[in-house]
Amino acid sequence: MKSSAFKTMCGFGAVMFFAPLAHAATTQYTGKNISVLETVPTDDCVYFQLEGVTEANPVVPNGVWFGVSLSQPSGKALYAQLLAARLSSVPLGRVLANGSQVCGVAAAYFVDF
Repeated sequence: MKSSAFKTMCGFGAVMFFAPLAHAATTQYTGKNISVLETVPTDDCVYFQLEGVTEANPVVPNGVWFGVSLSQPSGKALYAQLLAARLSSVPLGRVLANGSQVCGVAAAYFVDF
């Protein structure tokens, strides 16, 4: 039988793990292909658009661009996933934008390929 302290710790761990996904301004897109993937030599971001998306996140009204900062801890891994998806024409499983901005566009903080 598990102790109540163990149950409390497990519940706390689940809340800490899923808390970022519950952000009020989080938008989620599933099964979308990347229509445009660009880098700009003068900044630290990768920019992309998803087919059929007319607003990446309400934080940037009418903005169709998502961005990933290459200096964030997972930035290069996210770029590798985006590049692989674009080159293979395989739809992304899921893209999450949490209501923040990076390089003036909606920040994508999770990409599932």
